[in-house]
Amino acid sequence: MAYDVLDRNPYLDEIIVSQSRKITYRAKLIQTIRQKSFDLIFDFLGTPGTALISFLSGAKYRVGFDLRYRGRLYNFKVNRNGEGPEYVVNSKLRLLNKVGIEFSELELFFFVPQEAKEKVAFFLIKEGVSNKDLLIVIAPLSRRQARIWGKEKYAELADRLIAEYKARVIFIWGPGEKEKIEEIVKLMKEQPIISFETSLKEVAALIKASDLFVSNDNGPMHIAVAVKVPTLTIYGPSDERCWCPGGPKHRAIQAKAECLRCGKRVCEEMICMKRLDVSTILQAVKKFSQIISKIKYTDEKLEYPSGS
Repeated sequence: MAYDVLDRNPYLDEIIVSQSRKITYRAKLIQTIRQKSFDLIFDFLGTPGTALISFLSGAKYRVGFDLRYRGRLYNFKVNRNGEGPEYVVNSKLRLLNKVGIEFSELELFFFVPQEAKEKVAFFLIKEGVSNKDLLIVIAPLSRRQARIWGKEKYAELADRLIAEYKARVIFIWGPGEKEKIEEIVKLMKEQPIISFETSLKEVAALIKASDLFVSNDNGPMHIAVAVKVPTLTIYGPSDERCWCPGGPKHRAIQAKAECLRCGKRVCEEMICMKRLDVSTILQAVKKFSQIISKIKYTDEKLEYPSGS
């Protein structure tokens, strides 16, 4: 999965993959890295394993976060938390700042190959989606139960987007998740589109083809940010200050709850998710009319541009 994120990125010369966490594989990985004779290493992850690999790499300069114990394995250290909660990308960029690499603007990048774009284009044509349609991609799942808004609410949201906004809605899914998407669709009155079984590059191409991306706090959201698609992301236990890039194109949606940002992976009460209603999401969609030309309003009703 990590390899697919970086594969064919034109800004990279080489990708070295760690096949396993087993000692024998880690030893081979360290040997491979040492043979490269790198001068400088950035450890953006900062786990005990990556800190040790950095230390044993043979690189003269090792830049990492000043974390307990393992911070000693770097000779250039940065406070991970900075002056308070911040977008995680910015915290990692501070490692580059430590050695004098500065950025005036932040822009994520995800390489989407032509063959992925063509496969998605064929799929959309087959589903009857045109360039004039308001296309919204929804990723309603997460590996962490506490971050999931709920299938009933996503079903209602998709129904209202289709009925009230005349949108074409596509649900995306990953390995082992299709049945959960089908459960959501069974609760709906309208007819959405369920994506085909996508690779990571293909899901990026599908998101890139859309006008808006709606999801829980999950991995595909970061892909949406990287392919320059506006996002509405539902947050509860995770800290939106760390995971949402902010700005006019990316908005964090939350209910009012005392337990926000609790950090739980599993939650029985799910107060923060239960309090968030569908109308809140729809209001956020409406606000995006300023940056999505296919959304037009007059007296609270949707109108389409002439010629559509």
